[in-house]
Amino acid sequence: MSVAADILSTIESRLDDATLVSTVDPSREVSDNGPDALPQTVTDRQFIVTIGDITRVPDLDVPGNPPREGWEVDYRIRARVMPSETDNTSTSVLAVNFLADARKAITGWSAYLHDWFTFGGYAIDADWSQVMERTQADGTSASDGYAFSLLVRIRVTPGEL
Repeated sequence: MSVAADILSTIESRLDDATLVSTVDPSREVSDNGPDALPQTVTDRQFIVTIGDITRVPDLDVPGNPPREGWEVDYRIRARVMPSETDNTSTSVLAVNFLADARKAITGWSAYLHDWFTFGGYAIDADWSQVMERTQADGTSASDGYAFSLLVRIRVTPGEL
């Protein structure tokens, strides 16, 4: 597996373990080819994690034999909520609390991991996106929540990622 895929797996695992919900494979988000041949439709407190843009960062290169290339990988995370009609808590509060849960889960939950951003030694560092975009039910989606990015910088040998 590639470094980018290993980090993706770590992010998904942290979200799964800390919030007691499962991440959704985006390719099966609304199809019927899941493990039990059931559609993976929108549910409350659900994450969708994908790899977005991968950008070369020459300033992070290291010469040598073999040389190392610097890259920034954009992990796009959607934290969505779909509260019950009988829920007394506002959707805005549920969504922002779930966003906070996602960030806590990735950084080590209550036992903040001092090296959370290295993802087991695979990454140089990581940074949250500047904007946490609010997504709202608009007739095309029944869920609300937030979409945001975790920008992870890695150094790999040429030809790897």
